[in-house]
Amino acid sequence: MRAFLSVMAKVGFVVVLLIVGTSLPATADDCLSPSTTQNATCPVIGSFIPLINVGSDKCFEPTAQDGHSDWAGLLIQQRSCDPFNPNLPTIQSYQFQPLGYVIYNGQPPWYCPFCIKLGAQGFFIENFIVTTQGVTTSTINLCLDVRDGAKNDGAVVQQWTCRTSSARSMVWYTSPGDFPGALKIRNVNSDLCLDVKGGSSADGAQLQQYHCTSNNPAQNFWQVMDRGTQMDLNGNWTDGSPRSAHIYQGPACGQAQCVSILVDMSAFGRPNAKGSVVGPSTISVSFPDDKTYMGQIQPPNAIRWSNGSIWTKN
Repeated sequence: MRAFLSVMAKVGFVVVLLIVGTSLPATADDCLSPSTTQNATCPVIGSFIPLINVGSDKCFEPTAQDGHSDWAGLLIQQRSCDPFNPNLPTIQSYQFQPLGYVIYNGQPPWYCPFCIKLGAQGFFIENFIVTTQGVTTSTINLCLDVRDGAKNDGAVVQQWTCRTSSARSMVWYTSPGDFPGALKIRNVNSDLCLDVKGGSSADGAQLQQYHCTSNNPAQNFWQVMDRGTQMDLNGNWTDGSPRSAHIYQGPACGQAQCVSILVDMSAFGRPNAKGSVVGPSTISVSFPDDKTYMGQIQPPNAIRWSNGSIWTKN
């Protein structure tokens, strides 16, 4: 009897360990409750809008072959963004289609029925493709997919016929981005991050999956409908010296004290600054080693700060 009780106690201890010890990935968010933080964890759903890389400020589309962009198996590349019209999606428009709760890899086995199985809100990422046959025009939607279900760094991302949530190589979940308003997008099958190969800013650079790293612009993405300013501030800015600050401007968020701008001041040996959009021609940026300055946007390529200095976009 004592031996039986001892065995049962050990089994119970193991079950408790499996239940308590199973934890979420460090950056995961299940997206089952919409995020209200400044770094929106959950994507915009129900709309075809551009998916823009933070590092390159470029959009994505299939790599056409023999004049076709509607074939399954075409690789996804980045290209300069077309003008965005919310009423007229283009080949650079993508929609996050919710699939419900999907379970992460490495969860407790079937013989542990009381163990907690963790997961997240899964999504298909569908593109918008217009096809024409004779006088007939139609649209099709293909899904972003990791080719051949690969789980290794550098595996390419293609478009493929959307299936079901059991096709885990085309199921994605999101986690908080490292830049204002940005998302990280992770593949359920590999738990690797969507990534622009080599961190390239060139047209034609391919989408791939790669192990997730912190503060990596190549792995952060915006869904941009409106930045709130009369010009796009993303890019390098100089004060007239050989050094440049880099401004990352995410989507307008329409909330008081909402951070939508990050200024990388590392070239000056200074900490990053954060700011927000006050109006189409005005921004407010707080420099932690100095103070808050207002910036007047002067198209096509200048910001005049309230201390009299002027930055010019490279």
